[in-house]
Amino acid sequence: MSTHTRSLFLAALLVSNSCYAFFEGSRMYTSLGIMNENLTRTTDKPNGKAGFLGSALDYPIFFGLELPAVADATAGGEAVWAPRIGYTFLPRKTADNAAKVEYLILSLPYIKKLGSMGFDYMIGTSYFRQTYKGTGGTVSSSNGGSAATYYQGDYDQVASYMTVDFGLGYNFAPYKVSSELFVLSPLSDKRSYNLLINFTYFWESTSL
Repeated sequence: MSTHTRSLFLAALLVSNSCYAFFEGSRMYTSLGIMNENLTRTTDKPNGKAGFLGSALDYPIFFGLELPAVADATAGGEAVWAPRIGYTFLPRKTADNAAKVEYLILSLPYIKKLGSMGFDYMIGTSYFRQTYKGTGGTVSSSNGGSAATYYQGDYDQVASYMTVDFGLGYNFAPYKVSSELFVLSPLSDKRSYNLLINFTYFWESTSL
Protein backbone atom coordinates (compact mmCIF):
# COMPACT_ATOMS: atom_id res chain seq x y z
CA MET A 1 0.00 0.00 0.00
CA SER A 2 1.46 3.34 -1.04
CA THR A 3 1.91 6.21 1.40
CA HIS A 4 -0.80 8.24 -0.35
CA THR A 5 -3.29 5.36 -0.24
CA ARG A 6 -2.48 4.67 3.41
CA SER A 7 -3.04 8.33 4.29
CA LEU A 8 -6.45 8.35 2.56
CA PHE A 9 -7.42 5.14 4.34
CA LEU A 10 -6.46 6.53 7.75
CA ALA A 11 -8.32 9.80 7.06
CA ALA A 12 -11.45 7.89 6.03
CA LEU A 13 -11.18 5.75 9.15
CA LEU A 14 -10.91 8.82 11.40
CA VAL A 15 -13.91 10.45 9.74
CA SER A 16 -15.90 7.23 10.04
CA ASN A 17 -15.05 6.87 13.74
CA SER A 18 -15.98 10.51 14.36
CA CYS A 19 -19.36 9.97 12.68
CA TYR A 20 -19.97 6.86 14.78
CA ALA A 21 -19.14 8.77 17.95
CA PHE A 22 -21.37 11.68 16.91
CA PHE A 23 -24.42 9.46 16.41
CA GLU A 24 -23.74 7.09 19.32
CA GLY A 25 -26.73 7.11 21.67
CA SER A 26 -28.93 9.17 19.33
CA ARG A 27 -32.69 8.53 19.16
CA MET A 28 -35.09 8.96 16.28
CA TYR A 29 -38.50 10.30 17.16
CA THR A 30 -41.89 11.02 15.64
CA SER A 31 -44.41 13.49 17.00
CA LEU A 32 -47.89 14.79 16.30
CA GLY A 33 -48.57 18.43 17.07
CA ILE A 34 -51.63 20.61 17.52
CA MET A 35 -50.65 24.18 16.62
CA ASN A 36 -52.75 27.23 17.39
CA GLU A 37 -51.82 30.25 15.23
CA ASN A 38 -51.56 33.92 16.17
CA LEU A 39 -52.19 33.90 19.90
CA THR A 40 -53.40 37.25 21.28
CA ARG A 41 -53.85 38.60 17.72
CA THR A 42 -57.36 37.55 16.68
CA THR A 43 -60.88 38.13 17.93
CA ASP A 44 -64.42 36.91 17.46
CA LYS A 45 -65.93 39.35 19.96
CA PRO A 46 -68.28 42.22 19.02
CA ASN A 47 -66.09 44.77 20.83
CA GLY A 48 -63.03 43.74 18.81
CA LYS A 49 -60.92 42.83 21.84
CA ALA A 50 -58.31 40.22 21.01
CA GLY A 51 -58.62 36.88 22.78
CA PHE A 52 -55.81 34.66 24.04
CA LEU A 53 -56.15 31.82 21.56
CA GLY A 54 -55.79 32.24 17.82
CA SER A 55 -58.40 31.44 15.20
CA ALA A 56 -56.79 28.52 13.34
CA LEU A 57 -55.56 25.03 14.21
CA ASP A 58 -52.97 23.03 12.28
CA TYR A 59 -51.72 19.47 12.81
CA PRO A 60 -48.05 19.08 11.85
CA ILE A 61 -46.29 15.71 12.01
CA PHE A 62 -42.58 15.84 12.89
CA PHE A 63 -39.69 13.47 12.24
CA GLY A 64 -36.45 14.12 14.11
CA LEU A 65 -33.23 12.85 15.60
CA GLU A 66 -32.15 13.53 19.17
CA LEU A 67 -28.37 13.91 19.41
CA PRO A 68 -26.50 13.93 22.74
CA ALA A 69 -24.85 17.26 23.49
CA VAL A 70 -22.71 18.07 26.49
CA ALA A 71 -23.47 16.73 29.95
CA ASP A 72 -23.81 19.45 32.56
CA ALA A 73 -22.62 17.79 35.72
CA THR A 74 -23.22 20.86 37.86
CA ALA A 75 -26.93 20.88 36.98
CA GLY A 76 -27.27 17.12 37.25
CA GLY A 77 -28.72 16.64 33.78
CA GLU A 78 -27.88 16.12 30.13
CA ALA A 79 -28.54 18.29 27.13
CA VAL A 80 -29.43 17.25 23.58
CA TRP A 81 -29.91 18.75 20.15
CA ALA A 82 -33.10 17.52 18.52
CA PRO A 83 -33.31 18.73 14.87
CA ARG A 84 -36.63 17.91 13.19
CA ILE A 85 -38.72 18.48 10.11
CA GLY A 86 -42.49 18.91 10.26
CA TYR A 87 -45.24 19.05 7.68
CA THR A 88 -49.03 19.39 7.72
CA PHE A 89 -50.02 16.37 5.65
CA LEU A 90 -53.67 17.30 6.21
CA PRO A 91 -53.79 21.01 5.27
CA ARG A 92 -56.54 23.11 6.75
CA LYS A 93 -59.03 25.15 4.72
CA THR A 94 -59.53 28.86 5.16
CA ALA A 95 -62.81 30.08 6.64
CA ASP A 96 -64.26 30.77 3.18
CA ASN A 97 -62.95 27.45 1.76
CA ALA A 98 -61.14 29.44 -0.96
CA ALA A 99 -57.66 28.09 -0.11
CA LYS A 100 -55.77 25.34 1.66
CA VAL A 101 -52.99 26.21 4.11
CA GLU A 102 -49.89 24.03 4.47
CA TYR A 103 -46.84 24.33 6.72
CA LEU A 104 -43.29 23.10 6.36
CA ILE A 105 -41.33 23.54 9.60
CA LEU A 106 -37.59 23.04 10.20
CA SER A 107 -36.59 23.30 13.85
CA LEU A 108 -33.35 23.14 15.82
CA PRO A 109 -34.30 22.74 19.50
CA TYR A 110 -31.75 22.57 22.31
CA ILE A 111 -33.25 20.55 25.17
CA LYS A 112 -32.00 20.20 28.74
CA LYS A 113 -33.30 18.09 31.59
CA LEU A 114 -34.72 19.73 34.70
CA GLY A 115 -33.71 17.60 37.67
CA SER A 116 -34.76 13.94 37.88
CA MET A 117 -38.57 14.20 37.66
CA GLY A 118 -38.82 13.80 33.89
CA PHE A 119 -39.18 17.49 33.01
CA ASP A 120 -37.06 19.40 30.52
CA TYR A 121 -36.98 22.81 28.88
CA MET A 122 -36.28 23.82 25.30
CA ILE A 123 -34.88 26.84 23.51
CA GLY A 124 -34.24 27.05 19.80
CA THR A 125 -35.18 28.47 16.45
CA SER A 126 -37.41 27.38 13.57
CA TYR A 127 -37.94 28.12 9.90
CA PHE A 128 -41.60 28.24 8.82
CA ARG A 129 -42.77 28.00 5.21
CA GLN A 130 -46.49 28.71 4.95
CA THR A 131 -48.23 28.02 1.64
CA TYR A 132 -51.71 29.16 0.63
CA LYS A 133 -53.06 27.11 -2.29
CA GLY A 134 -56.16 28.55 -3.96
CA THR A 135 -58.82 25.96 -4.69
CA GLY A 136 -60.15 27.74 -7.80
CA GLY A 137 -63.64 27.20 -9.16
CA THR A 138 -66.71 29.26 -8.35
CA VAL A 139 -68.86 29.95 -5.32
CA SER A 140 -72.43 31.23 -5.12
CA SER A 141 -73.29 33.88 -2.56
CA SER A 142 -76.09 36.29 -1.80
CA ASN A 143 -75.66 39.76 -3.29
CA GLY A 144 -78.40 42.18 -2.31
CA GLY A 145 -81.01 39.46 -2.01
CA SER A 146 -80.16 37.60 -5.21
CA ALA A 147 -77.56 34.92 -5.78
CA ALA A 148 -74.32 35.87 -7.50
CA THR A 149 -71.43 33.73 -8.71
CA TYR A 150 -67.88 34.59 -7.67
CA TYR A 151 -64.64 33.13 -8.95
CA GLN A 152 -62.16 31.84 -6.39
CA GLY A 153 -58.45 32.31 -6.94
CA ASP A 154 -56.30 29.49 -8.30
CA TYR A 155 -52.87 30.43 -6.99
CA ASP A 156 -50.05 29.57 -4.59
CA GLN A 157 -48.88 32.19 -2.11
CA VAL A 158 -45.83 31.49 0.06
CA ALA A 159 -44.62 33.21 3.23
CA SER A 160 -41.38 32.31 5.02
CA TYR A 161 -40.22 33.44 8.43
CA MET A 162 -37.97 32.54 11.36
CA THR A 163 -39.04 32.16 14.98
CA VAL A 164 -37.50 32.05 18.44
CA ASP A 165 -38.77 29.02 20.35
CA PHE A 166 -39.32 28.14 24.00
CA GLY A 167 -40.82 24.98 25.47
CA LEU A 168 -41.43 22.80 28.49
CA GLY A 169 -41.81 19.02 28.32
CA TYR A 170 -42.50 15.98 30.45
CA ASN A 171 -40.95 12.58 29.65
CA PHE A 172 -42.44 9.18 30.44
CA ALA A 173 -40.38 6.83 28.28
CA PRO A 174 -40.71 6.17 25.44
CA TYR A 175 -43.20 9.08 25.27
CA LYS A 176 -43.09 12.80 25.84
CA VAL A 177 -45.66 15.57 25.92
CA SER A 178 -44.57 19.19 25.53
CA SER A 179 -45.88 22.69 25.01
CA GLU A 180 -43.87 24.98 22.74
CA LEU A 181 -44.17 28.67 21.96
CA PHE A 182 -42.96 30.02 18.61
CA VAL A 183 -42.34 33.77 18.71
CA LEU A 184 -42.63 35.56 15.36
CA SER A 185 -40.85 38.94 15.02
CA PRO A 186 -39.75 38.89 18.68
CA LEU A 187 -38.28 42.43 18.61
CA SER A 188 -41.27 44.02 16.89
CA ASP A 189 -44.41 45.51 18.41
CA LYS A 190 -46.26 43.41 15.81
CA ARG A 191 -44.88 40.11 17.11
CA SER A 192 -47.23 37.17 17.33
CA TYR A 193 -47.13 33.66 18.74
CA ASN A 194 -47.92 30.12 17.69
CA LEU A 195 -48.59 27.58 20.43
CA LEU A 196 -47.78 23.92 19.79
CA ILE A 197 -48.88 21.00 21.96
CA ASN A 198 -46.70 18.08 20.90
CA PHE A 199 -47.00 14.33 21.55
CA THR A 200 -43.74 12.47 20.88
CA TYR A 201 -42.67 8.84 20.59
CA PHE A 202 -38.96 7.97 20.81
CA TRP A 203 -37.54 4.99 18.96
CA GLU A 204 -34.71 2.94 20.48
CA SER A 205 -31.29 4.50 20.92
CA THR A 206 -28.80 4.11 18.10
CA SER A 207 -25.74 2.05 18.97
CA LEU A 208 -23.12 2.00 16.21
